[in-house]
Amino acid sequence: MISSVEKAILVLRKWETSSSRLRMAVFSGPVSMTSHGRVESLADTSSVWCIGAEAGDEMRFDLAAATSLCMDSAAVPEGYEPLADFIDESLSMAWEDGTRLSLSIENRIGL
Repeated sequence: MISSVEKAILVLRKWETSSSRLRMAVFSGPVSMTSHGRVESLADTSSVWCIGAEAGDEMRFDLAAATSLCMDSAAVPEGYEPLADFIDESLSMAWEDGTRLSLSIENRIGL
């Protein structure tokens, strides 16, 4: 499990370099959204840019402002329990306003 921005950067850079396909899920209050994409740019911790599988899909987030970070290859992000057999790695973060983001690599077996 990781809990530091520095270690999260290493994971995000690995995913950026490998162009790993990610499930990107955002939860904020009564709203949730899921998409697939990849890490496009990690210029600095205040501007991580992910692009989606469809043209025009993109997400930017401020990693440095996250109040909690969690990564564990054995852990499944909250809300993904039914997909536990399909997730290899996940990075979850939350911000002070309650917004949560989970980035997960799916193993594609059975999907």
